[in-house]
Amino acid sequence: MFMAGQYWHPMFNVRSYPGTVSFNTGVPFQPFTRNPQIRFNQQFGLFNVTATALWQLEFTSNGPIGSSYTYQVNAAVPMFNLRFEFYSKNEGNGNEFLAGVSANYKMILPRLQTDSSYKTSSTIGTFGFSGYYKMKLKPITLKLNGFVGSDAHDLVMLGGYAVKEITDPIRNFVKYTPTMTSAFWIDLHTNGKRFQYGIFAGYTKNHGPMEQLMEEPESYIRGSDIDHVYRISGRLIYNKNKFRLAPELEYTVAAYATEYGKPLEIVDSKEIANFRVLIGFYYFF
Repeated sequence: MFMAGQYWHPMFNVRSYPGTVSFNTGVPFQPFTRNPQIRFNQQFGLFNVTATALWQLEFTSNGPIGSSYTYQVNAAVPMFNLRFEFYSKNEGNGNEFLAGVSANYKMILPRLQTDSSYKTSSTIGTFGFSGYYKMKLKPITLKLNGFVGSDAHDLVMLGGYAVKEITDPIRNFVKYTPTMTSAFWIDLHTNGKRFQYGIFAGYTKNHGPMEQLMEEPESYIRGSDIDHVYRISGRLIYNKNKFRLAPELEYTVAAYATEYGKPLEIVDSKEIANFRVLIGFYYFF
């Protein structure tokens, strides 16, 4: 199968994503981005392989001029994703089983010239890996997802990159290094037609720069002062004909840095909590 156009990033699996009422859909624990792309999919019985070339548009990397797709345009290299997946569905009882892994590569070029007007070509190549699992039975549905990668800013997650060193002070040539991020979430809900109960839990960790940084480095990182974040949310969904009422309680904790060791490496933090109440009203037609 061949597909071209604007669609979800392969790391956001449309068959298995958090069922939260909140529109955050598991962010920042779940990669969440849509991209212009060319996608090829080949089926081998219950297995399928998907190869995708993507470009940034709305969900972008960070850099010297802020969040922009310009940095990937500068590099002139699309993102590449390769996904292996197993999917089985029993048409008789509706049971589903899904498992897969995905690998992603991205290259960006933050600057075409330095502040001293010298041409520069210092690029950053980064990788991301994810694995997912879904089991749908008549009474319940269980979903799991894990991610680890570098410079996950364009995936609406923690992460980015920073200047590692100045290689030429006169011409202001620099080298960069990305920060590492890991994330995990679990979602469990019942499958009743009238009432559905669900719970979501997610955790993400900022592992800091992949290499030693210079003192007081220039950085382009989402959540550089956050060590970790976790969230627990519970929801109730009530369906009546074409109407749905869905209250959700959400408890989120972010640990902000109180002490650094090496540059941008958090050694101590303080947790700040937030409690949110949400009620969704739906009419399906």
